Amino acid sequence: MLKGRAEQVVNGKALTLNKGDLLLLDVGAEHSIKSLGKNDLLVNILFRNSNINIDLLKDLRRSRSVLYDFLLRSSVKSSQQQNFLVFRTAKNKKIAQIMNEIIDEYFLKREFSDTVIKAYLQVLITNLGPRLSCFR
Repeated sequence: MLKGRAEQVVNGKALTLNKGDLLLLDVGAEHSIKSLGKNDLLVNILFRNSNINIDLLKDLRRSRSVLYDFLLRSSVKSSQQQNFLVFRTAKNKKIAQIMNEIIDEYFLKREFSDTVIKAYLQVLITNLGPRLSCFR
């Protein structure tokens, strides 16, 4: 959530995203967004599993990252597990900087922007490790 707030429903559960929050949804998660206000700005980033490589997963596992568990469960497709994570990152300037870089690359459409965005996505995922507050 770049600015303002967004009321959402994920798997039947009401959820409010505030500025700086990141919502990670697994494939198959039921998701709806209520109308945003004129001062709200929400950005969706969609990426394929192919953007997540084995080396990154190994690093996440070593750091005991909540993301490693999430990605592992999503590959197993256990219906008993929650298929979304919310990261409350409003106070983390590094996450905001990474998100701004991704958005800049996307809109500037420079040569190699796709490659740069993929690299930033890996940096983002790596930084959403055990140090951040996460809500499941």
